[in-house]
Amino acid sequence: MSAAGRPSATRRTEPPVTVRRLVPAHGLTTAAIRRAVRQALGGRPVAALNVAIVDDAQIARLHQEYMDDPSPTDVLTFDLRDDADDPAVEGEIVVSADTAYREARRRRLEPSEELTRYIIHGVLHLLGLRDATPQERRRMRREENRILDLLSGRAAPAERASLRVRKPEPARPVQTARTPKSKAGSRRSAGQQRNSL
Repeated sequence: MSAAGRPSATRRTEPPVTVRRLVPAHGLTTAAIRRAVRQALGGRPVAALNVAIVDDAQIARLHQEYMDDPSPTDVLTFDLRDDADDPAVEGEIVVSADTAYREARRRRLEPSEELTRYIIHGVLHLLGLRDATPQERRRMRREENRILDLLSGRAAPAERASLRVRKPEPARPVQTARTPKSKAGSRRSAGQQRNSL
């Protein structure tokens, strides 16, 4: 209630985005990570979204457990929705700071930009974008670049304005790692797995 006895205006809350840093994030702040997630979501509703920043050893263990591949990778995306048709995003994105650092050096980029790309990539997977074919990979890269440009201010003002009113695409099944159900039917997130890492 306000001082005048009227109900106060409700504040719009930010999407429930949790950031866990298990290793340094190359100068990428929690606020910058949340900003990248919000920009990539493009207004889509969020039930819960976790971003974990890990090292190569941790992501390799998860890669082995969920994808049967023992090598480190840049990003793993876990769609945690019980109903694939639910429009609200619920998932976990695990990114490797080690891989981002190596790839950034190779491409002469800032490690924080490469790590941001991985986070955006994970969000785009949760929104239904795929990257299994060359055409899908090109579309994914264009979207990543567009979002990075918006975040850095490199996008044209007209493009920034048109993106704010763009309607999100309907939810589609995502080809991402799925967490297994336990005997009780609950899912273990990669965050819960980290306790054993």
